[in-house]
Amino acid sequence: MFYTGIDLHQDNAFFVTVDDTGSVVKQQRLPNDPGTILDYFHGIGAEHTAVVECTSGWYWLSDLCEDNGIPLLLAHAKYLKAISYAKVKTDKVDATTLARLLRLGAIPQAHKISRELRDLRDVMRARLRLVTRRIRRTPPLPPLRCSASDCCAICTHAHMRLPINKPRTLQADAAVLVVSARAGE
Repeated sequence: MFYTGIDLHQDNAFFVTVDDTGSVVKQQRLPNDPGTILDYFHGIGAEHTAVVECTSGWYWLSDLCEDNGIPLLLAHAKYLKAISYAKVKTDKVDATTLARLLRLGAIPQAHKISRELRDLRDVMRARLRLVTRRIRRTPPLPPLRCSASDCCAICTHAHMRLPINKPRTLQADAAVLVVSARAGE
């Protein structure tokens, strides 16, 4: 059995394959071309499993491996402490670490969403980013202007809080709020 760790980037990927003993069998930087990647896997010849760190561009690689009978695990990037705490971070080191962790069965897996739901999730994530951006740009509401003598019941200032022993009706509170707002103009 062979175990392949893949450090995937936008235009290329670094592949490292280890055997059952953990020694490196093959390592190579490849362009993100389906034919070249399949040649790499078929060149090994034996049964193997692959792992890739969860990044934004793993969909196509997952589909390629799935369609060709190569099991591909999606490693959770946040929980891969062996990579995030490494002193030396290179593509080769990251791919080798992924391959060795896969061999030991110590890969923290992320959820691989099905092909049918990917578009929906991407649309929802894009919407969330737009809503967040809009909220950050919306100016906050101006503070309520209350006078110390005629305070409203909803004021948060310590000297303007409604005394507990002085009950007011909702209508009286609304009238005080209107008077307080006009006094602040």
